[in-house]
Amino acid sequence: MARKPKVITHLMNNGERQLCKALWRTGVITEKDARKHFSGISDQRWKLMLKDKVLKKKGQYIFLDEKGDNYLRNKMGMTNKYKTSMEHIKHDLKLNKCYLEFSETQRETWKTETEIRSEISSQPKYHDMYYDSKFDDSTRKNFIPDATYYSEELQQEVALEVVTSSYSDMDIAMKRETANRFYNGHFYQI
Repeated sequence: MARKPKVITHLMNNGERQLCKALWRTGVITEKDARKHFSGISDQRWKLMLKDKVLKKKGQYIFLDEKGDNYLRNKMGMTNKYKTSMEHIKHDLKLNKCYLEFSETQRETWKTETEIRSEISSQPKYHDMYYDSKFDDSTRKNFIPDATYYSEELQQEVALEVVTSSYSDMDIAMKRETANRFYNGHFYQI
């Protein structure tokens, strides 16, 4: 009987793990950026990660596939995956570009929108902000920034938001309000 081949996730090098973490935290990357920023991934490894469903490719875009998700969740203990969609691909690529500018140490402090919502939504000051009369009922869901990261320079977390043409002034004001109440006003807008 032939031996069952090892699943690629058991053999990942650091570049491959870091690429998977980037996809967990930002949702998408272009193949060009993936090859540029995560060295040590040979063409053969790329093909194997796609074949083994660690990654999936749609056009020029790379996403985590089911085995990549499972590896990060079960073997690396990652939670609160960033939710991406083709509908918001430009937004998510801008978020990824920002993520790629950070050092590996800073990337490890990155929190996704889902994680931030989980952390702050049960706090009383979040409820005070959520029900503040200066905010419109239809836009209340927009308080949570896309991400936060820890700034060594500021010695605290900074809220990060990718602003696209679909954002209203109220959307931006609500994100800034979250930064004011939870991050001492530190807000980085892309």
